[in-house]
Amino acid sequence: MLKKSLVAISLACVCSLFMAPTQVLGSDGYISTSEYFIGGTQPGAFEENVLQSLGEPTERYKGDYTYTKGGPFVKYTNQEILFYNGIGLTVADISVGSDNYGRRVALILLLDRSGTTPSGLAVGDSIQKVIELYGLPMGSARNWKVDKSTRFGPYKFMYDEIYSYRVKATRTSWDDMEEMDVYTYKGRVTAICLYTGY
Repeated sequence: MLKKSLVAISLACVCSLFMAPTQVLGSDGYISTSEYFIGGTQPGAFEENVLQSLGEPTERYKGDYTYTKGGPFVKYTNQEILFYNGIGLTVADISVGSDNYGRRVALILLLDRSGTTPSGLAVGDSIQKVIELYGLPMGSARNWKVDKSTRFGPYKFMYDEIYSYRVKATRTSWDDMEEMDVYTYKGRVTAICLYTGY
């Protein structure tokens, strides 16, 4: 009886390995560089290259809530958000100390189903799909604010938890940190954010 149980457990484990969902890069909180794109572009791209490949945005926004999420060493000036429907790109003049990196994309935020990650994650998908595609996050943070909303340019989105993944790559300049944050509310994705800057 014990032998039959052990065989059944072993068979179940082997089957689960073959039936496990495909993950982009395991479950250690890292994603591959191939996942660091939304709408055909990524943080770090020059604004002029974005405009050449994507054309004029559907909306331009200058004002408050031009989120960048970069670290304390990076200075962002002349910030603006280029919207391509529900995909917002924060562009800014970027510098670290005396080094000027030009006008680049600092952050991309996907607010609706206008686009997806390369693996197909979209706003409205479940947390289960996030874990199936990318494994366990490097960290997750709950938002205990009463409002539970964040502004991005003229738009708001709700969230109660953020799942953070780091891009697995070697960097040697201002973009040493490249991350993807997945915002969720009541078990569903409400926004996907790619950003850079250490």
